[in-house]
Amino acid sequence: MKHPIILFYFIILQVNCFSQEVDTTDYPFFRRRIATLTLMIELNPEDAAILLERSFFRQQIQDFKGGISDLDSYLKIYMYDYKAVATRAVLKTYLSDYDGAIADCDKAISMKPEFIDPYHTRAMAHKGNGNYPAALKDLEKTIEMEPTYLEAIYEKAITEYDMGEFNASILSLSQIIKIDTTNSQMYENCLLARGFAKNQLLDYKGAIVDYNKVLMINPTNAKAINNRGSSNYGLGFYKEAILDFNKAIVIDPLYAKAYLKRGDTKLKLADYEGGLTDMNTSISLDPTDPIAFYQRGIAKYLLKDYQGSIEDLSHSIQLDPTFFQTFYQRGLTYEAMGELEKAKVDFKMAEIMEHGGK
Repeated sequence: MKHPIILFYFIILQVNCFSQEVDTTDYPFFRRRIATLTLMIELNPEDAAILLERSFFRQQIQDFKGGISDLDSYLKIYMYDYKAVATRAVLKTYLSDYDGAIADCDKAISMKPEFIDPYHTRAMAHKGNGNYPAALKDLEKTIEMEPTYLEAIYEKAITEYDMGEFNASILSLSQIIKIDTTNSQMYENCLLARGFAKNQLLDYKGAIVDYNKVLMINPTNAKAINNRGSSNYGLGFYKEAILDFNKAIVIDPLYAKAYLKRGDTKLKLADYEGGLTDMNTSISLDPTDPIAFYQRGIAKYLLKDYQGSIEDLSHSIQLDPTFFQTFYQRGLTYEAMGELEKAKVDFKMAEIMEHGGK
């Protein structure tokens, strides 16, 4: 059973759930149709079917505010149309109005408790608000109502991963892999995500098995190659890791994390200059990554560029003040510079943060 975003029963077009992608080559047709419907609404502003249709076409050009406005008008006429309320909830998630989406989902569920879509939408809204336990509860309800709803199971797995429940995430992803044996995009994504979860549990060999399965389906999947490199790094197979990062970069020359991981691996092989070069490239591609500045700070420390190391580590702390390892490394750098009081402050901060402020 598919769950299209647009729930209007008179619409033939189908859109994948929670996908905002649309073929922009159809935009001129959509805009012409909107213009025609607007003229029709001016003649008959209470024609509910026309309001619904214009809402649909506005959604196709990603005019979600306009789509919501038309649904608002429609619901003044047919206030108990639970499908329209549920659709409005989806559009509100696109606009990051998660509280509004949750309110609409609650309303749709109260009208039709057996209607599955608002449970899934509400889960996404809870997730947008950072309320992962509530999201997980709604996803579990969605799956209870339809056990083969793969998108919901996948979202459950990702939510479990985000909550640090890696074993639970692996079980959910494995469930999809058993159901979907068609080598679809979902199958590929699940293998990739399961490998990453295994990596977090330090099951590097298991992760490599999953990444290799992805690459049997799609040999140019740069993420799978990069992640396999990370697993090889975890196993201490640094030369094999370098080869994987090289391949990932050839496929995607703008892959910042691949340069970063290759640079880190070069440090392990005592190629400090090579590591620094890769980290420079990574930062030029993504100057918002605190880990990149942290790693470059380590490279500069190893090259005895202590002032440069302090600058990078301090910038990393500005980007993410919760990473205690950065304070510890800056302490080491201050210590190497002979600034022992500053080193003592950073070591103390790292110790406090590592033990949860105790």
